[in-house]
Amino acid sequence: MTGLRIGELCALTHADVDLKNNLIHVTKSLNRVTMYADDGTKSSQIVISNPKTKKGIREIPIPTNLIAPIKEHVLREKKKHFKLGIKFEPSNFFFTSNTCTAIRGDHLNDYWKRKQAELNFEFVVVFHGLRHTFCTLLAEKGVPLKTAAVLMGHEKIETTAQIYTHVDKQSQVEAIDLLSEIISF
Repeated sequence: MTGLRIGELCALTHADVDLKNNLIHVTKSLNRVTMYADDGTKSSQIVISNPKTKKGIREIPIPTNLIAPIKEHVLREKKKHFKLGIKFEPSNFFFTSNTCTAIRGDHLNDYWKRKQAELNFEFVVVFHGLRHTFCTLLAEKGVPLKTAAVLMGHEKIETTAQIYTHVDKQSQVEAIDLLSEIISF
């Protein structure tokens, strides 16, 4: 419903989700980097960086049908923080693990795959596939390509056109049917 990259989603804080103005402020991306110590042991470290592109810094309107679920999510997060004795602040990550730490993108992807299996999805889609779906649905509803590119945070409109919009069979049939209205034999 927002087209966010997984790193952008994981980096969101409560301050980034503006329910007063119904906007999501995308300003950063969360990645995990593997660090190696001198003794060869490795650990994971959170790195907050800028979004993938300069256009990645953007505001995304919150769809009306997401407002209630977002408010419910915030309440659950507050309860989780309270239960663990962790102060709830606007700077806290919006999506967290059971211990109120930043959610990992790979864990989010694994969770998404498990949910699809539980729901008996015919085709399993990686989490990033939702981003493609978001843009394709915008295209199917006639949203201008430039608007979709801005929502996606793409630097170039060509990226949106070439990579993120997929044409389904029904759209192809409808396009051909339009010709029948113009040309008849």
